[in-house]
Parts: sequence; C-alpha cells; structure tokens
Amino acid sequence: MKYQITTVVKIVFMFSALALVGTSRLALGQMPKSLDAPIHYTVKVVSKLYGNSQETRLIASGEVDDFTWKTVPPTGAVPIDRQCSNWENMPRDSEHAMLRQTKVRLAPVVGHDGVATIQLGFRAHAPQGTYIETKKSGQKVRCPKDRMHHQIVRFTLPTNGGSKTIKLTDGTILTVRATR
Repeated sequence: MKYQITTVVKIVFMFSALALVGTSRLALGQMPKSLDAPIHYTVKVVSKLYGNSQETRLIASGEVDDFTWKTVPPTGAVPIDRQCSNWENMPRDSEHAMLRQTKVRLAPVVGHDGVATIQLGFRAHAPQGTYIETKKSGQKVRCPKDRMHHQIVRFTLPTNGGSKTIKLTDGTILTVRATR
C-alpha cells in the first residue's frame, strides 16, 4: 500500500510539473517576437572633460552591456608611477600613462508595450593635473589627479526609434537611442 501511494504521488507531481512548464511556455509563446528580439541601442557621450564617444550595440531585454571608451586627453596621456597610491585603479595605456576612460552600463527591460525601462550607470576618469605624494619612506612621487564622476540614472524609452537626452550633474550629456 505504501508503495502504491508513493508511486501515485510521484506521478501526480510529475504531471503537475509538466503542466506548469507547458503553461509557462505557452505564456512565453504568446509574446510577439518583436518584443523578444534584441534592440539596437546607441549611446552617445559628449563631455569636455571625458571626451566624446558613440557606439551602437544589440542588447536583449534583461541583459546588461558595458560601453567602455579609453581616449588620450587633449594634453596627452599623463605619466603615472607605480608607487602612486591609486595606480591599479587608474585607466592606463601600454606605457602606464593615465588616459581618460568613460564607461556606460546599460540595462534595459522591455515591456509588452514596447517601452524599455532603462538603468544607466555612468563612470568616468580623467587626469587633471598632478600632485606630489609623499611615501612612508619620505620619497616623493608625482601622481596624476584622478577626476572621477559616477552617476546612476533611470528612465523609460520607446524602442521604435525613440531617444532620450540626459544631462548629468557634472555637465556630461548622454543620448540613448533605441531602434528595432
């Protein structure tokens, strides 16, 4: 008797699980394919301090993508000594000179109405002058000042060619465009 009850419970559980999987697939199957497809997102950055950049990527709803640009400042890359306290966190070229770096993290989620809810993270570094850092040994090292800005913005954007322009608190202007 115990064996029969256990078998019946397993069979009922298995059919319940299959029914749930079938229902969820049916619900996903009802979503129009156009809402499911990746969308072209163009991110444009205009900044006096961090430089101008633009790129277009295909991103699916629920995915996260990082747009990263490294550029040489107008005055040239700034030499950085490995002994500078923030050396490992500064964007550098192959000669270990500090560059400008802009990173935009885009995380869109597209609703059934075709409107994307987007979280955009902005993080940028730029050398702006130098300072003298005194080590414990008394040695003095010239290091670049790292001008950094970080900000998170949330907004909605139609995915049928709509665009949104955002002015960050440091004056950087970001434009995001979405096209199918």
